Amino acid sequence: IYPVEVSVSFLRNQDGKAYGLLGVTRDITKRKQVEKKIRESEKNFRDLTENLMDGIAIIDENGNHIFTNPKYSEITGYSNEELQKITGWDLTRPEDVNLLKQRMEKRIEGKSHIKNYERIIVRKDGTELQAEMSPTTTLWQGKMRPMAIIRDITERKLAEDTLRESEERYRILATNTQDTIWMADLEFNLTYINGAIFNFLGYTAE
Repeated sequence: IYPVEVSVSFLRNQDGKAYGLLGVTRDITKRKQVEKKIRESEKNFRDLTENLMDGIAIIDENGNHIFTNPKYSEITGYSNEELQKITGWDLTRPEDVNLLKQRMEKRIEGKSHIKNYERIIVRKDGTELQAEMSPTTTLWQGKMRPMAIIRDITERKLAEDTLRESEERYRILATNTQDTIWMADLEFNLTYINGAIFNFLGYTAE
């Protein structure tokens, strides 16, 4: 037993009356084997992405979601079913759409593009989430499709902002104190000195 594809049409006389059938049968065993391998590959991909800490989304050329993993739903606030009804552009601020579309077109065409960049995700509740995106392409259902790997970096950005604020407070303190502040390596080469030390020692920074 093997799979075939059959195409059948009527044979008609000059009056248009059917007098027989014409059938064409094609062996599609190899095609079915390829389709089976594709299905198995996609199942393995789904299983792999199920528990990833990064959001994964595969979209078509119009931005429609074809596949999303659970983390992507968590990041965007939409269920998988809801994501199938919206596009990636619905998660994008209007001012960012044109730039992201240009980048996607370049990826599809195989041109050089930015490997990683930060962007804003507009969640279902309207709040904005800072994310790091790693765009690429993948073979999905027989066609090359854009794929996005998205990581929530809200906590990281908050930590960076806190660090900058802390460093700014330290800089203000070190600049305005009357005490001399310095740092040095273990060979006693100075690596940092504040302004007060100049008056104390009479040397310039150089």
